[in-house]
Amino acid sequence: MRNEMRDEIFDEEVAKFIKDGISRAVEIDGARLDRIEKNVLEHLQKRTQRKGIFSWLRLPALPTLPSMRPAWALAAAIAIFLIGFLSGVVVQNTGTLAFNTSGQGVLFVMAYPEAKEVQLAGDFTKWDPVSLTRDSRGMWSTKLDLAPGRHEYVFIVDGMRMVVDPRAQEYVKSYDHLNSVIFVS
Repeated sequence: MRNEMRDEIFDEEVAKFIKDGISRAVEIDGARLDRIEKNVLEHLQKRTQRKGIFSWLRLPALPTLPSMRPAWALAAAIAIFLIGFLSGVVVQNTGTLAFNTSGQGVLFVMAYPEAKEVQLAGDFTKWDPVSLTRDSRGMWSTKLDLAPGRHEYVFIVDGMRMVVDPRAQEYVKSYDHLNSVIFVS
């Protein structure tokens, strides 16, 4: 019992000593403690502004986007949808669903500026090559009427090299080479 009382007195003295020490430190360094947040922020800012040999490794600050009201965002989305829907031309993003309504055809496009000739062959042409037309930018294109369903095709560059559509989301291996896939409804 005596030891317990002595321990309690000792604990109280230690607690008082710690409390007094902290109070004195706050009184002495109170002014410095008031500026600690400001000093830390200034130090961090200086650290991020330093230019060193490895400064190019740091990521640039991300740009902030302007806020847009939901009504304007909805109006912009509807306008984009209507422009695409009413234009009547489907730029084929192969591997997705293509619409071939009212005989307008499906547009196949391949960017290959260095090619002298690009052709398209697929199950819809009975694998007979169909020539694409080149524009001034090196974009090759043709528009074909396709029956609804799943179709495989490949581009043939300069009569020798078979190239899959880089925008296709699905490819199948057939006779040791890859074919692009298009779905038409």
